[in-house]
Amino acid sequence: MANRIDKGIVILLESYAAVVAAVDTDPNGFTRIYNDNVPDQVGQADKYITVNEISYVPVKHLTDGAGYSSGLYQIDCYAPTKDGSITIRRAIQDNLESQAYILKGGVGFCEINIQSAASDPTYLDQGATAKQRREVLTVFVKALHPTT
Repeated sequence: MANRIDKGIVILLESYAAVVAAVDTDPNGFTRIYNDNVPDQVGQADKYITVNEISYVPVKHLTDGAGYSSGLYQIDCYAPTKDGSITIRRAIQDNLESQAYILKGGVGFCEINIQSAASDPTYLDQGATAKQRREVLTVFVKALHPTT
């Protein structure tokens, strides 16, 4: 289930021109950056990003105010070629690493640390007969946001 940090990461990625330029748009003109599930119409020739929650620690306090929460997220970069997936990953890394504090989607990102980056040359899309390249980023996020 998506939380505000998930949605904020997607909005944050959509705000970077280099990231948007590296991925495709869908037939309706939306950037192919997805939170969790990828629509069925996305194919092997498409370049896109998914953001998935690995772990999430919600705010714990006695009142209904704002507070800090943190989470670990996996950002997958898909493209039909190795160079394509690496271009997407580098665009994300270059932009996320340059941020100290930014407010997007109602989330105040206080800390964004890229924990690891790896290539997955053997990824095979479900039901596909051809390989699609995937680059994987693991990102730690500490955020200040409303709990309601």
